[in-house]
Amino acid sequence: MEFSVHASEDVDPQSVASDLLLSLKTQKKPSAFLLFSSISQEYPEKVIQALREAFPDTPLAGCSSNAEYSSPLGFAEDSTVLVAFSGDDVQAKSGLIDAKDKASFFERCVQVLHTEKKSFEKAPQICFVFAESLTGLDAVDVLRAFSTALPNTLIYGALSADDWKFKKTFQFSQKLAVSDSVSYLFLSSDSTPVHALESGWAPIGRTGIVTKATGNIVQAIDGKPALDFYREHLGEHSTPSGENPLAVFANSSFYLRAPLAYNEDKSIVFAGTVEEGKNVQITVASLNNILSASRSAVDKIRSQITSTPKGIFVISCAARKQVVGSQITSEMETVTNEFPGVPIAGMYAYGEMSPFTGTTEAFFHNETLVCIAFQ
Repeated sequence: MEFSVHASEDVDPQSVASDLLLSLKTQKKPSAFLLFSSISQEYPEKVIQALREAFPDTPLAGCSSNAEYSSPLGFAEDSTVLVAFSGDDVQAKSGLIDAKDKASFFERCVQVLHTEKKSFEKAPQICFVFAESLTGLDAVDVLRAFSTALPNTLIYGALSADDWKFKKTFQFSQKLAVSDSVSYLFLSSDSTPVHALESGWAPIGRTGIVTKATGNIVQAIDGKPALDFYREHLGEHSTPSGENPLAVFANSSFYLRAPLAYNEDKSIVFAGTVEEGKNVQITVASLNNILSASRSAVDKIRSQITSTPKGIFVISCAARKQVVGSQITSEMETVTNEFPGVPIAGMYAYGEMSPFTGTTEAFFHNETLVCIAFQ
């Protein structure tokens, strides 16, 4: 397998398409695409159409992003990034699942995936998932559906973003740029993927148990209002924020849930489902802790590989970018500096999907950096 990265900072969709197609001329015929674009890049469907006309049989998946990173351009907030997978060993298939009917989504999603995976002799090696983030679609339900249908497949993914406008995001397929959907790409090859994830946040204080929760709203921890649990650790006048996400423990590790708001009844709204019965802790992190997470992820990737990666794909959280500001550029630069000459692509999302380092069961994360290397 070959992994190549192509990018454009142009705002005109025809110019973006021209830039990408010109860059692709230097590579082998692509077998699959991942596409990411700032919401400021208008008419992404025109870029998709140009790619489809040039490569009509090449599967494509992706979504709108909060910021992008690419080997050609570095960090950018208004760009389009295309990852191309090439090689005779690459087998790929992409699809799009409508998510407007939330009540039937799980069953429909599982049914579609069961049917689509039959085109692979074995279970797909990887499935990339890019889901709507603004219309009430539960990312945990999305991941549960994919995990149910693909128990032997590594699942990585992201929630589409729109530069904090919270108006409309897009999911990309081989033919369309739509909203309120889930885009996916099955991918298998001779390359071995390895992954690592880090956040920089560390739990403090005592562990509590979620005793009442409805979806992403936590009403009670240890039988008391959720807001009281936060203020017990951070002060009686503190306000829950993304600077102190909740650690939710699972599989000897934890994933993060970022607080979005709190209500008059002292319940807290989080950026993702929190299930009753889960053990939780408040977390803290310094700016250096957050920025050093990419260093930790790189070290974990290094410990798992035996040769120089063919390519690296990074999914990071838009909230990390919001918390650390302009210094966020160093996050991707750390990866680039560690692997000079390796094609690297990255995108900033409203949520991340990945197994913990060294494991295979995927979870939905907030404020986390996921690094995937292909060797």
